[in-house]
Amino acid sequence: MKRIGIVGIGNMGEILLSGLKEAGHTLEVAEKKGERARLIRERYGVDVRERAEEVAAKSEVIILAVKPKDVEGLFQEIKGVLPEGTIVVSILAGIPISYLQRLAQGPVKCVRAMPNICMGVREGFIALAVGPSVEREEVEYVARLFRLFGKVIEVDEKDMDAITALSGSGPAFLLSFLEGMIEAGVKVGLERHVSRSICLQVLKGTWKMLEEGGAHPALLRESVTSPGGTTIWGLYELEDRGLKATIMRAVEAARRRSMELAGQNG
Repeated sequence: MKRIGIVGIGNMGEILLSGLKEAGHTLEVAEKKGERARLIRERYGVDVRERAEEVAAKSEVIILAVKPKDVEGLFQEIKGVLPEGTIVVSILAGIPISYLQRLAQGPVKCVRAMPNICMGVREGFIALAVGPSVEREEVEYVARLFRLFGKVIEVDEKDMDAITALSGSGPAFLLSFLEGMIEAGVKVGLERHVSRSICLQVLKGTWKMLEEGGAHPALLRESVTSPGGTTIWGLYELEDRGLKATIMRAVEAARRRSMELAGQNG
């Protein structure tokens, strides 16, 4: 196994740390915030360094999990100590590979990953875009690491903004809809805990039908929509309010913002 470094232990960094440690990988970890570092040290029993360069100097694969605004300062610390051949894996939204290479001021093997928060329950979706000079066996190694957390696909980097919008922001969009369903249950007279339980089970059951049956969502929807019944009247209200168009606009807006961030760092 390669020695893996993780720089930045926020939500995503902690998910990666937890899963990789559980899988038996040798880890080097850096976190600047003292209280956060203390918490991670106590929770996982790992040595947490304050200086990223100490981690970078020892890593064969280094995962960048800092905030995008901090990436320039991070490279000022690590660019002179990265061992030759180190694979740099960035999970930073809106930061293209070309920008990372400029910050490194030299040839660097870079893989850009776009995960989502569902990695925390090992049901994430992770897209990988690969920079020049990364060998196929190195790409496969990085893919194997992320498969510990969910489904992995390799994509062209030009698709990363769309994937960021659909996969990265998607959980928040689905949760907003779920929140609305729960509130609707309360509005029609159900206790909140009852409404929540119903909605979660409906979501779980619907997902299982989609996954196991492989049918298009529209076909499943038709199967529960009787002529003149309750469902068609509810669906009419959703269509009258433009639900699908609103969802598409939300994804488009998230994609535009991702493109703006990439432009600022391009």
